[in-house]
Amino acid sequence: MGSSLNWSLITLLVLFLSACSANKSNDFTEKALSTSENLVDKHPLWESFEDENTLHNGTALKLTDLIDLPELIPLIQYAHTNNPNILQDALSVEIQSENVKTNQKNSQPTLAANVNTNKSKDSDLTFTPSVTIRWEADLWQKLALEEKVSVSLYQQNLASLKAAQNSLSAKIIKNWLQQVYQQRIIDINTQRVDLLEKNAGLVLKQFKNGLGSLEDKNTAQTASEKAKSTLLNDKENLAITQRTLNLYLGLTDSQSNKPASLISKQYPEVISPLSVFGVQNLQGRPDLRAAFISIKINELTTDIAYKALLPSFSLQASLTNSSRSLRDALFTSPVWSLLGQLSAPLFQQGQLKSNIKIAELKTAQAYQNYKEALSNALFEVENAVSLEKTLEGRQLSIQNALNSSRKSLQQYQKKYRSGLVDLSDLINAQQNTFNLEAELESLLLLRLSNRIDLGLALGLGSPTVFGETK
Repeated sequence: MGSSLNWSLITLLVLFLSACSANKSNDFTEKALSTSENLVDKHPLWESFEDENTLHNGTALKLTDLIDLPELIPLIQYAHTNNPNILQDALSVEIQSENVKTNQKNSQPTLAANVNTNKSKDSDLTFTPSVTIRWEADLWQKLALEEKVSVSLYQQNLASLKAAQNSLSAKIIKNWLQQVYQQRIIDINTQRVDLLEKNAGLVLKQFKNGLGSLEDKNTAQTASEKAKSTLLNDKENLAITQRTLNLYLGLTDSQSNKPASLISKQYPEVISPLSVFGVQNLQGRPDLRAAFISIKINELTTDIAYKALLPSFSLQASLTNSSRSLRDALFTSPVWSLLGQLSAPLFQQGQLKSNIKIAELKTAQAYQNYKEALSNALFEVENAVSLEKTLEGRQLSIQNALNSSRKSLQQYQKKYRSGLVDLSDLINAQQNTFNLEAELESLLLLRLSNRIDLGLALGLGSPTVFGETK
């Protein structure tokens, strides 16, 4: 008997020492913070930005601060409360919030009550009630760790919701810019159609009077009809973009209860230069936050796996009685029994240690996922900054080309009226000017959209409804 007791104590001691051994997976949180500091804070990319991550008034920068359109904010907030994808993510947050509450109650005693009735042919009806109270002592903080996991999962869901909100906000802003661009392109191509129709009418009149050639007539008509086709396509593209905005807002085309969204034909002001963005450490990016929380969750899961090696202690109190009267069975001389139980996983060592190894590998995997997310974030910022400089140079070149083309067109118009050039030469000069105007508009759109992409890459937030924290 004494030998058996000694063996049990030795076994429990070995289990305790195994579970309390150093958990190296906890180092991954510190490694992630160190990686972020080395890759982000010391990156030469931030030389383009100021030292303060604030606007001039001291408030944090958001996506909506990049565009001088106050009416965008209620539109974005409307989308956050009506877009089905956002609502699904918001419900996931609420579900996980309830899971947190459930885990918080795991350390509390549980109560189960039951009443059985029995009646045989030759006996009276008897009542046998039972009440059982169970409580597990959280000696090793295992239940507390499980609660922390549920809280971290809640935070991760919040980060996913924030990422969805930021992405939707960026889409709405870029949709707005797209509509401005498309309306300006429609104006340009409407002018193109009007001018080419005048050319075609003039050539036809001259042809009937025997002053023009058949080639001039065909050239003018071809250019006019092609421009009309392009204009129809432009109008359809605008209609598609408008329907896309309704999709972002969670509306159908038949619904009209959305906030006013009259789109101007002028581009809004966008902050400039890049230095106004302020230095960003990218920690505002929800995907990076979610990846970092994933490391913490896996570290906690590893700790829980170690704790599973330790013995558990639980108490159980049971009340049972039997009587022909339900009242007597419940309140007259009830019989209570108290049971204390100490259990240890003696025959599950192989499985439990495999669970520990799996948890440690998943923690290492989560760390690598964080590094990948961090590298992708830097990649997106570098691309946006580089593209900004390229678009700025292209915009300047096309503006200079457009100025020259307009001067050249004036010369062709004078020469055509003097009979020094053919109509085809004049039409080519007109088309070249219109094409450069359209290309300049396209570059303006790309530059404005790239600013939104840069803000999103830096982790700038947006006006939120669900999951907004102070």
